[in-house]
Amino acid sequence: MENIYHYLLGVSPKIKDPNYYELLGIEENTQEIAKIEESYRGQIQKLQKFGNNPKYKETILFLKGELRKACHTLSNSTLRIEYDLVLSEEKVEILEKEIQLLYIKGNLHPLEIQYIQGRSREMKISPVRVEKILRSKTKIIPPKGTEGENFWRSQRREEISILFLLISLAFLSIGTYYYFSKSQNLEKRLQMMETRISSKQPKDLPFVSKEKEIHDASSSSLEKNAVALPKNLSEMIYIPEGEFIMGSEKGSEDEQPMRKIHLDAYYIKRYEVTNQEYQEFIKATQHSIPYLPKKEAEPFNWDPLNKTAPEGKAEYPVVLVTWADAMEYCKWLSSRLQKNVSLPTEAQWEKAARGEKAFFYPWGSVQNGSKEYYANFAAGNTRDKDGFPDLAKVGSFPHGASPYGCMDMAGNVSEWCLDSYDKFAYQEIPSMNPLVTKEEASWPWKVLRGGSWHDSEFYLRTTHRNTARYDQNDIRWGFRYVILIK
Repeated sequence: MENIYHYLLGVSPKIKDPNYYELLGIEENTQEIAKIEESYRGQIQKLQKFGNNPKYKETILFLKGELRKACHTLSNSTLRIEYDLVLSEEKVEILEKEIQLLYIKGNLHPLEIQYIQGRSREMKISPVRVEKILRSKTKIIPPKGTEGENFWRSQRREEISILFLLISLAFLSIGTYYYFSKSQNLEKRLQMMETRISSKQPKDLPFVSKEKEIHDASSSSLEKNAVALPKNLSEMIYIPEGEFIMGSEKGSEDEQPMRKIHLDAYYIKRYEVTNQEYQEFIKATQHSIPYLPKKEAEPFNWDPLNKTAPEGKAEYPVVLVTWADAMEYCKWLSSRLQKNVSLPTEAQWEKAARGEKAFFYPWGSVQNGSKEYYANFAAGNTRDKDGFPDLAKVGSFPHGASPYGCMDMAGNVSEWCLDSYDKFAYQEIPSMNPLVTKEEASWPWKVLRGGSWHDSEFYLRTTHRNTARYDQNDIRWGFRYVILIK
């Protein structure tokens, strides 16, 4: 019978029923969450190689569930301690059976004791525990000499140290659980903080977050420590390394759970890519023009003969570009600038949009019901209440800037992200620089963020996720890019 753990996950062929550590391919008693999550991602990627084989469809679903349980259990200190205790008892039962097989006339030979000693080290069972098992079941003939007499005694200090460590971890876990059980919901506390800040703003002025003020005051010093940018990219915004809250408990199912994510520093474009900028790409590469043979797309279609954008729309965001088109643009710009240019990951996009305070909208909150002046969207079932029946020139809504100063991250055009779309991604993504990748041939769905001029207020939220095929285009979709530092 085929060993699915070995064939699909690379577990040792000798292991027929792996424990959680063996399933993830890590050492027992591993406590580093980053290492556990990294191993989990690696095992999931192994399974994806067999995704197109119908023979393993149900098996892969089963293994993904087992890997998810393993990662969840070992990443939680309390659950890990409980699991380690159960695992230890299971190993003891296995060792007891082996001892029974070696038991002859109530005695064990010194060579058999040495074998049991080696097995106990291999199974990581404490020497004291093994000694108790042997003394309760057999009459031991110890090895001769000092080594035999001190066989168990020499290792008891290590056993006591491990016991104290487990007790300390248990108390730490109980204290942590008590603290968080008494705390308010994270998002509620963040919104209360946001409300206190916004209440101090003058009512006749647009909302300006405290975080944005801090960023504006320190952006020059931040950029001194960042990589130098070409002069024609002075509009790039530096996003410093650090943590932020990703997701929302109040949003759709695919926005949950809320996660604390750490990102390396990067630059993101202040505005969406414009027709004028995309025109340079078309001219240099002879790439296909943005075009869709539908009546509603006629005002946005480029001239097929001259390969030019609609007249008078040079500073408007380019639309009718697919995810694949946007990737080609980034590839071309990378070569031109000799920089690592890419579409933003979902995490990079969301951090740039909401900052480190988990804002509901890029500007923080809605004041005086005047949300139509913060973004270009379909307000109150009409598309021209904000002054624009469809697209607006980039940067037309300065009051809607994000905490870092990014424009139009709510409304105008929905923006392509680098990630493949996965409804349950937030349950599995790592806490460090997450990116969901799947082969386009087997999974064509990519992520769009930010809402558009055609969408209602609900889609303007910084956490809202949308999806479309990588080879589709639309009058509502555009993009911006990031420049990676590392």
